[in-house]
Amino acid sequence: MKNYFSFLIFTIVALVMQSCFNPAKPNYQYFPNMYEPVGYETYADSDAFANGIEAQIPVDGTVARGWEPYDYA
Repeated sequence: MKNYFSFLIFTIVALVMQSCFNPAKPNYQYFPNMYEPVGYETYADSDAFANGIEAQIPVDGTVARGWEPYDYA
């Protein structure tokens, strides 16, 4: 009898939770600022970096994308 009662309560809770689901409305986001990117303009002034410019020069010693040090056949 106790298992039957537990199963009945679980079924009722599951049905109530399913009835509240609406596929037409998106779910809530826990931290929306982590999901939505912040867009910066390339040459805009901003206080995100120490020198106030968004377009930064590469760090010394970086390798360009696609560069190969040796000629491979």
